[in-house]
Amino acid sequence: MRIAPRTVIWLNETQHYLFNAADPELGERIAADLPARLVTLERGPVLILGTIWPEHFAALAGLPATDVDDRHAQARPLLAGRDLAVTSTCRRRPGDREGHR
Repeated sequence: MRIAPRTVIWLNETQHYLFNAADPELGERIAADLPARLVTLERGPVLILGTIWPEHFAALAGLPATDVDDRHAQARPLLAGRDLAVTSTCRRRPGDREGHR
């Protein structure tokens, strides 16, 4: 797969790409492959943007217990420090006009 410069890749429900119950290793293969495809000197900027529910983010980004295999070792670095929490409701600020935000 070739990714063109100035491409935006939208991963809606990112957990479906990085964690798959039917094939637990698939998400790790995807996570391991992404950096190699994105980091080249010939390519211009590429943006990967995704949405993920907080509980799935915590499961993928959190460290495993010491006595358990690390099932998300490749996904964790992709997510580390890159989360932006969004509130579940939008509130109008003082001065906002009706219908404008």
